[in-house]
Amino acid sequence: MKLPRTQWPIWLLTLALVIGYPVLSFRQINAMARAGEFPPESDTIIIGLAGVVVFSIVAGLLVLLATALSLRKYFSETRLFA
Repeated sequence: MKLPRTQWPIWLLTLALVIGYPVLSFRQINAMARAGEFPPESDTIIIGLAGVVVFSIVAGLLVLLATALSLRKYFSETRLFA
């Protein structure tokens, strides 16, 4: 199995990960809030949302950096499995 001829499929998967995680996390937290899993007198939903934002920024930057470093010397003839 060879790598794609161009880098754009790898960048699309990377962006899907970076954008998809916060979107799905916000949807999950909102579904939990609507189901009444958070006590009404506390601010636990804000803590969860803030954690998702901070983690998404840090992890997103690290994933983008790792992808950029990995694709510096991209050679499409490389095989994934030897």
